[in-house]
Amino acid sequence: MSQIILPTQASSGLNSVQAIVDFGSLLPLEETIARVTVSAPWVTSNSVLQACIIEGQDHTDDEIACEQVTVTTGNIQPGVGFDVVMSAPNGATGKFLVSIKG
Repeated sequence: MSQIILPTQASSGLNSVQAIVDFGSLLPLEETIARVTVSAPWVTSNSVLQACIIEGQDHTDDEIACEQVTVTTGNIQPGVGFDVVMSAPNGATGKFLVSIKG
């Protein structure tokens, strides 16, 4: 599930968007992976995307650190969008807010 919030273009020419990645309500007993597809018509094959998990939704900064959640971007489709993929080696549930710039 993907939810896009506040797409913006900074004066520096960087675009930014926030997405919600939802691990659902699975039991956090083993590594889990969740992904969303973000619509971003501004993305190109040369885009360098930086993703950061930020406090909000269902998790605090402390919980994010304890759960050792990581985020990556990939599957860039120029003029269309890209995927945000999160991995939680200690398991995770609920929604995470991710900020992406590129």
